[in-house]
Amino acid sequence: MTQKAKWSYIGVAGLTALVLDWSTKLLALKYLLVPGEDMHERSRKIIEIIPGCLNLNYAFNTGGAFSLMENHFVLLTILSTAALGLLFYWIYRTPMESRWLWIAFGLIIGGAIGNLADRFYRHGVVDFIQAYWRNYYWPTFNIADSAICVGMGIVVFLTFFHPEIFEQKAHPPAQTSDKASTGKEPSLKAKPE
Repeated sequence: MTQKAKWSYIGVAGLTALVLDWSTKLLALKYLLVPGEDMHERSRKIIEIIPGCLNLNYAFNTGGAFSLMENHFVLLTILSTAALGLLFYWIYRTPMESRWLWIAFGLIIGGAIGNLADRFYRHGVVDFIQAYWRNYYWPTFNIADSAICVGMGIVVFLTFFHPEIFEQKAHPPAQTSDKASTGKEPSLKAKPE
C-alpha cells in the first residue's frame, strides 16, 4: 500500500469522526440546553431514545475519559497532544499494510482531535450520550469517545486475530555476484549434460 493510500484511509476516517463529533456536539448544545446566559448553568432537557437504556442528556466534562482527572485542563491537554504526536510518529514509521488498521487509527485520531478541540474551545468536553440499565448508568460520552473506542477495538481485534499485520515485512536480500558472496570468481566451466 502506498503512503498516499495509507494517509487517505486515515484522513477519511479521521475527518468523518471529527465532523460527526462536532456537528452532534453543536446539536446537543442547541437542543439539550434551555437557552440562558451561561452554558454551564443552564437547565438541561433529557430526550429518551430507548426507554430504560439510552438517553440524550447534556453533560460538561472537565476531565478525561469517564470524567477522570476533572479540572486538570493543562495536564489533559498536554497528555492528549503528546499521545497524538506519538500516534502520528508511529504511523509514519510503520510499514504495516492493513486498511482496517489505518481506518482504526483514523477514528482514534479524529476522536482525539474532536475532544482536544473541545478542550481548547470550551475548556471541557461536551458529552450527551447516556447509556444505562435500570439504575446503573455508564458515564455520559460523545461521538469522539465512541470513535476512539471503536478504533481501539479494531486495533485489539487485529492484534489478537491477525497479529501478522504487525510483523515487519522483511525485504528480500539484494542480489549479489558469486564473487561477493563466496569471495571467488564465478566458474566458467560448463556443467556436464
